[in-house]
Amino acid sequence: MSILVVRRFRYGDEQAVKQLVTAAHMELLSKLFVATYFKETTLQFLIILTAVVFIFCGVSIKLCWLTFPTLAVLVYISLYIGLVRYVRENIDDLENIDQFYEMNPRTGLWVAQIVPEKSVSSPQDLNPHSET
Repeated sequence: MSILVVRRFRYGDEQAVKQLVTAAHMELLSKLFVATYFKETTLQFLIILTAVVFIFCGVSIKLCWLTFPTLAVLVYISLYIGLVRYVRENIDDLENIDQFYEMNPRTGLWVAQIVPEKSVSSPQDLNPHSET
């Protein structure tokens, strides 16, 4: 059996916290893709693009249907790049944890950790105010 312990941030947790924040942001990618690709304006643009390619370029209608999956791939790639860029620009507080969280005694960065019950020898081990 395991116990969930909420404790103050310790040095050495930086990489795990950054990975967790990045993974949480990247979970939005699929929902963002569906919302963007199936937006009315995107589908209207796609139909107009297909008509232009068919009428003015003389491409067969079977090949014109390839614009739908092609645009889907382009939308997904651009959303992925944009989301990665957003995450890199907006996790500045995790680069300087001391400056953002530890300067004021009323603030702090807390970490939830699952530990085996065997590794907890006393209630002080679970105290989030203890410096361990």
